[in-house]
Amino acid sequence: MNFLTLNPDQLIVIGVLILLVIFLYRDILNPTLSFFLAIVVLMVSNILTPEEILIGFSNQQIAVILLLILLGYAFEKSGLINSLFNTVFSRVKSQNGFIGRMGLIVGSFSAFLNNTPLVAMMMPYAVTWSEKNGTSPSKLLIPLSYSAIFGGCVTLIGTSTNLVVNGLWQDQGIFPGSPSLNIFDFFIAGFPLMIIGWFYLTFFSNSLLPDRKDAMQMFDDHFREYITEAIVKSNSPLIGKTIEGAELRNLNDIYLVEIIRRSGNVSPVSPEEVIQEGDKMIFAGKTSGITELIQGHQGLTLPEKASLDLMRDIEIKEIVVSSNSEIINKTVKESDFRMKFNAAIVAIHRNGEKLKGKIGDQVLRPGDVLLILTGSGFEKRARTSNDFYLISQSREVHRFTPLQNWILILGSAAMVILSATGLVPLFTSLLILIPMLVFSGILNLYEIKIKLDLNLALLIAFALALGTAMTKTGTSDLFASQILGLFKHENLFVLFLVIFFVTNLLSSFLTNMTGVAIVFPIALSIAHSLEVDPIPFVLLVAFGAAANFLTPIGYQTNLMVYGPGGYRFKDYFKVGLPITIVYMLGASFILSQLYY
Repeated sequence: MNFLTLNPDQLIVIGVLILLVIFLYRDILNPTLSFFLAIVVLMVSNILTPEEILIGFSNQQIAVILLLILLGYAFEKSGLINSLFNTVFSRVKSQNGFIGRMGLIVGSFSAFLNNTPLVAMMMPYAVTWSEKNGTSPSKLLIPLSYSAIFGGCVTLIGTSTNLVVNGLWQDQGIFPGSPSLNIFDFFIAGFPLMIIGWFYLTFFSNSLLPDRKDAMQMFDDHFREYITEAIVKSNSPLIGKTIEGAELRNLNDIYLVEIIRRSGNVSPVSPEEVIQEGDKMIFAGKTSGITELIQGHQGLTLPEKASLDLMRDIEIKEIVVSSNSEIINKTVKESDFRMKFNAAIVAIHRNGEKLKGKIGDQVLRPGDVLLILTGSGFEKRARTSNDFYLISQSREVHRFTPLQNWILILGSAAMVILSATGLVPLFTSLLILIPMLVFSGILNLYEIKIKLDLNLALLIAFALALGTAMTKTGTSDLFASQILGLFKHENLFVLFLVIFFVTNLLSSFLTNMTGVAIVFPIALSIAHSLEVDPIPFVLLVAFGAAANFLTPIGYQTNLMVYGPGGYRFKDYFKVGLPITIVYMLGASFILSQLYY
């Protein structure tokens, strides 16, 4: 590519793309903010008009994605899927049997429901089953995430990536106003690939997956490295003082997370809590700091012997920080986690290891596993939060009436059938279904407000605008001509392999929205130059972005199981590379044979 021949607009777009990739790869800013800054530069440079930026927000596919998230939450709240899990997995004893059943069920549901709540619902079952059957969660959680991805590639509504590609196809490509993809356009390639992936995970993943202890197992084995205790003596001058008055509020290496009393445990502990005789104070952090605490506070003493009942006195829960959490990039103290959720963080695990140092100063990251002590009302607050997923036990579910269950099931089935037959557009079906769920009491307006992922909507709209800039300036045609120049003597199958590979690489190490935004306009330009049917190119970009198995950061469900499974970055590459190659070869071959 000769940069001297490029016009100023093309140089700016290429520069913006390079900076965007750097910002995302080095995690300088979160993806939404990185895309926003890129779009601002393009607007200031007069490449994009405000109207062209705002038109992305009117794209139907953004609304469809948000409405499907609400539908997924309705199923999560109903307990229907939890009941199915209870029935299916109650008698499974072998690891292959568990993975096999899990793959079929999660994959099937993921084709029609948002896969994030499905994985969130299934994680506690996988962790509990592994504990009961003497295996490690690391043998089950990557297969869980991959099964959800397999199912998502089977239909248009299986993953938000497919819907974003459909939005680009309709409004942002070189064929504006094109009809929407059908809900089952992905099926011919996606279904056989899902079956191959299921077979691979069921019979071969065990030898490739690590056998590691999760955060809760490490806590059980070495709980004295996480928590310690001190007892208030009968003659202690601290009796009658508040926690803040006794200077137990801002300690150097440890902090007070719970008080155990005969009258009932106090957790988390407020600064105004009054100290009583015989209180057993539970501290977390750098537990070696308890010696300094005892020496500095007359009236506190270590137990005469380590309390064998301590593990029975306290209840630890395990959560994982979500990728769209508001507490990301904040210290524990800045996040105000204790007050917001009425829970105290005991330890933080990242990349399979416990973080050292003062807990309050630790900066929280997506995928971090937090061990917490919870107070009253935690379950209710957690149920309406998007900040984390509960691992160690299932959240409470609302049992709907039989009528409500039938409204949810039949309404969802009608939505799929009407959309697949083309009688009613998907957006219209959802726009009818969601109010029905509200009026029947399945959803309420507060839950809708909490669960609507507006951050995702912004990211998609900015990705659509970036695609517009590439098409408008001819940058996509420029890249397309370069690719065709390299592979002009090859057949379409090889060209498909290249498109899949580039899309998948960008999606794996940046975000799938980045892969779609950059490669989609280039792929359509290639189809236009060759004067061939563009549909397989559209589908191929979707498969390349959604079939994301190589890294934990490329797909949300991969990140969800990253911490709970105690995985390393290389574990995903080791297990995911073979199935990525299968998807690349399979999708490219099937689509090239089907359309040409």
